[in-house]
Amino acid sequence: MKWTLSRVLIVIFLAILLVVSFVLFIFLNRPAKPLTASEKEKALENILGRKPNFKDAPTGNIAYNGKYVNFLYPVAAKIYVFSDKEVYQKPNLEVFSFDMQNPKIVFNLTVSENGSNIADVSDISGVLFRQQPQQAYTQSELTVSGQKGIVFTKNQDNTAEKTAFFLVNNRIYSIAVTGGSYSDAVNLFDNVIKTLVFK
Repeated sequence: MKWTLSRVLIVIFLAILLVVSFVLFIFLNRPAKPLTASEKEKALENILGRKPNFKDAPTGNIAYNGKYVNFLYPVAAKIYVFSDKEVYQKPNLEVFSFDMQNPKIVFNLTVSENGSNIADVSDISGVLFRQQPQQAYTQSELTVSGQKGIVFTKNQDNTAEKTAFFLVNNRIYSIAVTGGSYSDAVNLFDNVIKTLVFK
């Protein structure tokens, strides 16, 4: 193979191109100076479109003092405010709901009139629905504040639920917790139930 001037120039050009590419690669991939706290906050603000909240989520419990029931629930809960007046019309006497983001859980309390004059908690429509074989609930009994109730648990299809029904002073109480994690749903339910007092 004979080295002609054009071949030598091509080899020199490729060698220079390789060296320049290597230098650019090293220059562009050098470690960057770490961001300061204010730079990090500004970057997060640009991404979120709001000022970031670096405070820890509040911990502990707060009291719910309803018309027909009292209990403690997590202070980190986001309470639902219903604008629809129909939620509070008969048969519903009291409705209280909240969710939590970490862990992802939804809590619902409903106190309703016993318009059908149901004599036993086992005759409540929510109980009858959950007793159907295709619903795959586990049923147990529970006594809270001296009142007997029925509890249903379900852990299926990435959805966990624990719901209790009580018939107290001719009012139907439904307390439900749902979430993606069975242990988180059960823990919240159990923590609320152990502080629950009927009025």
